[in-house]
Amino acid sequence: MSVMRLTDYTEHVHSIKAKSTAEMYSSSVAKFLRHLGQNPFTVTSMPVNTLQKYISFLSQTLKATSVNVHWAAIKHYLNWLKENGVIVARTAKPELPRIGNPKRIFFDLEQLIYIIKFVDENIADPAKTLLTILAGSGLRVSEVCSIKIGDISISESGRIMLSVVGKRQKQRNVPLLSFAKIALISYLRKQTQDNGPDDFLFPSDHADGHVNIKRVQKWTERLSAKIGFHIHPHALRRTHFTLLNNQGVDPFTIKEIAGHSNLATTSLYVKVDAGKMDDSLKSLEAEYGRRKQ
Repeated sequence: MSVMRLTDYTEHVHSIKAKSTAEMYSSSVAKFLRHLGQNPFTVTSMPVNTLQKYISFLSQTLKATSVNVHWAAIKHYLNWLKENGVIVARTAKPELPRIGNPKRIFFDLEQLIYIIKFVDENIADPAKTLLTILAGSGLRVSEVCSIKIGDISISESGRIMLSVVGKRQKQRNVPLLSFAKIALISYLRKQTQDNGPDDFLFPSDHADGHVNIKRVQKWTERLSAKIGFHIHPHALRRTHFTLLNNQGVDPFTIKEIAGHSNLATTSLYVKVDAGKMDDSLKSLEAEYGRRKQ
């Protein structure tokens, strides 16, 4: 397969997926093509058992989760080739290593308040403000990292809104909770230089011009060491939407704020409060009873 074809795929995947996912897909596909070339085969001439052999090869050094990610990238690439008229060799669908049910970390309201207070008192900027925005918006890490000054606005009700471009280049406006608003305003007031609308909120000397995901992961690792329990950026996102759900925000609104393409994805993020559900059912049953009389 030519370098140009791989370049075309890289451009395509960057146009439809989040940057981190696109980079991961491109890297996985490039690794797969290098492996094919060493045998040597191409996607049009590979034997029927090629994919299974490659998955077995990956499984020797990678965890099941990583192997499945590689397969997702390869499958996406092969489907893209077919959609563009390339005749891909027929191969057997590989058997993938099984992944155990991941434990979805979630913080209750009391824990979240403790985390926010701890961050405010023990973490310096820009990490303090970025982590607080994560907790108070439910944004993806990549979305918070790339916020520009011009993406910040104030609604008629006085709430700060952040305009972000998420997966599939979908733009949405995300509201900030009050504690994150306070942190953001304080952070902006401390800036020593005038920033224009195209300047990043969290600039760095990184090639992209702003802090990246790896930097944020290091910040949360240090926070975890200081606070005494594990905190992952995505746990803050999941917690935000779960708490919104428990406060009565409907799933469709949560879906839009989260930037999900469907409710099935939203359901993975939302932890249902059994007690609240039971209270809601009793309330509905009581209403049924009144209407029948």
